[in-house]
Amino acid sequence: KKFNEENNSFGDESNNSFNNQNGITATGYRGRGRGGHRGRGGRFRENSGGFYDNDGDGLKIKENKHSVPYIPPDIENEESIAGIEAGLNFDKYETIEVKVSGTDPPKSVTSFHSSGLQEVLLENLSLNKFSTSTPIQNYSIPIVIAGRDLMASAQTGSGKTAAFVLPILHNLLENPTSLVYDENHCEPQVVIMAPTRELVVQICECVWKFSKGTDIRNGLLYGGTSVGHQKSKILQRGVHILTATPGRLNDFVEKGIVTFSSIKYFVLDEADRMLQMGFKQDIERVLKHPTMPPNNKRQTLMFSATFASDIQYMAKSYLKPDYIFVAVGEIGGACKDVVQTILQVGKFKKKETLLNLLKEMDDCQGTIVFVELKRTADYTAAYLSEMDFPTTSIHGDREQPEREQALNDLKKKKMKVLVATAVAARGLDIKGINHVVNFDLPKTIDEYVHRIGRTGRLGNAGKAISFFDPEVDGQLAPELIRILSNAEQEIPSWLNDAAAHMCATPAFGDFNDIRTNVEVTSEMVATEEEECW
Repeated sequence: KKFNEENNSFGDESNNSFNNQNGITATGYRGRGRGGHRGRGGRFRENSGGFYDNDGDGLKIKENKHSVPYIPPDIENEESIAGIEAGLNFDKYETIEVKVSGTDPPKSVTSFHSSGLQEVLLENLSLNKFSTSTPIQNYSIPIVIAGRDLMASAQTGSGKTAAFVLPILHNLLENPTSLVYDENHCEPQVVIMAPTRELVVQICECVWKFSKGTDIRNGLLYGGTSVGHQKSKILQRGVHILTATPGRLNDFVEKGIVTFSSIKYFVLDEADRMLQMGFKQDIERVLKHPTMPPNNKRQTLMFSATFASDIQYMAKSYLKPDYIFVAVGEIGGACKDVVQTILQVGKFKKKETLLNLLKEMDDCQGTIVFVELKRTADYTAAYLSEMDFPTTSIHGDREQPEREQALNDLKKKKMKVLVATAVAARGLDIKGINHVVNFDLPKTIDEYVHRIGRTGRLGNAGKAISFFDPEVDGQLAPELIRILSNAEQEIPSWLNDAAAHMCATPAFGDFNDIRTNVEVTSEMVATEEEECW
């Protein structure tokens, strides 16, 4: 079809979907079917395969004159934001090793009830079926309540978001301070930054469900949505807790809509990604803003599944010198609840192998397929839909409503398979993800850990299958062996052969805090036996 410059599309702008003969629809494709179009706003990195909200894609972007600014549904009006319930392997957390370093770290707790959290928070935990705390929560909650800075590493799916949200809410409720805001600006008391739009929405949902029934006001800033709507939401009543992507937050800061004079807490979630992938400048623009209190006048918290030594060196400048470092399990390790399988598959055999895998599954519902390129996501989703596997896709070129719709379709089982780039690899907590397939392996081992961590969460069993192309993925072989070995997984002999030809450079720091001459304690976690999820 002839390219329509006015509508920025091929064909009919009103039909942006690929429809197969069976009526299965995979929406928003670029160049497939009728009218597939590129999403607008932000910086797209084809090599990274994902969209990270790094460019200030809100106020600075001139919206297409034919587009209507997207207004997302209010979190309070969502039908269900219940998280994942603990699985059969949850009791394995009792034997996981925890290392704590720093001066006089507060003593860990053994349950939510022994943590001293406010009663309203305990009630909300119960309503959301959180009855047993995880190791990262047992250590982080008393540290944050005590006012200490924290750098924390724990395996994917171990409850890190609640580990910082709960104690922050507790302290805000224990020591309430009046909000500062007017018709032109607001001063949040907590800023939580995360790298992707999907993750900030999820964190905001977590804040909302745990603060229900309190006076805590919750705000959300991310790209791809109406600037005016987000501005009116945070200025109408002010916000205690503002969760944001770097680009949109800095847009609001530059316009003077958000200032930091009232900040008590600054949180980086997925901190390694924030510091590795071009966000360091955005973070420093926030932390060096004239209204931001210095690190000795605020509490700074950093959480991630991986913390390489170089990232620790970079991050510690944002923290007080006496910060506490907590490592639950191996830093950068994979969860043992995920059964990992590595298959040797060449580039031109991947599509056929993927199709056969889905056919062999008893039920492929709740499968995420990770690819490196956005165009691969579209083509793969269209192909699987043609083969009678209801499939949708998510990547950085899709419009924000389409991205949110894709996730909702998977959550509500309208689609069985989600094909995704790196945009979905971090932090997303989707109930019922049983299989992860790495159609393309990522370039780094930490990204591999985050990808397979979308399944096997909170003691639920999961399976991860990865296609290893010897011509492309050889450099990853030594680290894959390390991850498999530490998770007590089977290592194919051919992978050992591939690793023998490579010189391995560990992607992670060792198990320890990078600081020297600090007190380190190590213990095996034990939870209260009588508690159950």
